[in-house]
Amino acid sequence: MEVDNILQPIYGYDKKDIVLTGLARYDGLVNNDKKQILITPTWRRDVVNNGVACEKKTHNDYFKKSTYFKIYNDLINNLTLIETAKRTGYQIIYLLHPAMSSQSVDFDRNDYVQILEATGDMSYEKILTESSLMVTDYSGVQFDFAYMRKPVVYYHPDALPPFYEEGVFEYETMAFGEICKQEDVLIKTLCEYMENDCRCKEYYKERADRFFAYDDRNSCERIYHEVKRFLDEKN
Repeated sequence: MEVDNILQPIYGYDKKDIVLTGLARYDGLVNNDKKQILITPTWRRDVVNNGVACEKKTHNDYFKKSTYFKIYNDLINNLTLIETAKRTGYQIIYLLHPAMSSQSVDFDRNDYVQILEATGDMSYEKILTESSLMVTDYSGVQFDFAYMRKPVVYYHPDALPPFYEEGVFEYETMAFGEICKQEDVLIKTLCEYMENDCRCKEYYKERADRFFAYDDRNSCERIYHEVKRFLDEKN
């Protein structure tokens, strides 16, 4: 499925241009569970200054009035979620997308949820490997998490329009976990996972098994050999 995904017309590749190796960064994804819940939604163009994902943003005063802010501020301050995490021994991290990091000051703080900005010296690998479960909407790091066969729960509130390229990854049939559209359903789902040690459900594990061609953490070696073969053929 990885090849099928990258062959979607939006990317502009021909089949002859694709070599199946796996992503190099996956080689470092070894589960090191620290009983940690990671909440990490993607960004939205309409709530940041200068709607380009890769550029550093200045603070947007409008952000606190946005539906996006209200939804995620309510989530990270949900008392049921916090009490269940405390009782079951889980920590909660809310990791902002790099394009949203300048808005971190807007969120209401509590003693149990750590709000992190995405900075240049931050290790995504460390956060991902140490987390037990991920909550996201459309972020690409869902694939890194699913590669480790750890549970992903999607939050697609009706009040926020979808933010992904249709036809690339079909969430209804390919998602690596439950899709929740209401906060109460999401909270119930997360609490059930924490009560059961955040074990990945077999149904979603099998989806990940079908999606990833390799599970051996040898992608760097395959990439090296393919590049060497390509250069040898050119010379």
